[in-house]
Amino acid sequence: MCVLSGPETARDWDIIAIQEPTIDAKGNTRATPDWHVIYPTHRYTHSKRSRAVTLVHKRINTNSWRQLPFPSADVVVIQLNGPFSKLTLFNIYNNGDKQDTPPLHYSPISNRTYAWYYQQQMTT
Repeated sequence: MCVLSGPETARDWDIIAIQEPTIDAKGNTRATPDWHVIYPTHRYTHSKRSRAVTLVHKRINTNSWRQLPFPSADVVVIQLNGPFSKLTLFNIYNNGDKQDTPPLHYSPISNRTYAWYYQQQMTT
């Protein structure tokens, strides 16, 4: 049994970032009904299979998060909104052999907090 299909995972985790997920012949991965499976926004426009998938638990209200577009089949970006303001999560697959992921820009917010953002998302 896969660790992601156990009841403890669905109970204890809200978001899971997966690298190199198992992908079937139709280009899909599998998850229990507890999860929204979030694929890269460009999964159908790139010839290679997606190597990053993010699971968002269905107990998180879909009005409190959204997927942000990113021009790569290996990156999933979601943004959560709440009393904490906004939190943007990047699930980035990089095999270490080459740097083919579009660049992210680094911005210090304070001496301990940093932001990584894709240039086009600065206006949203």
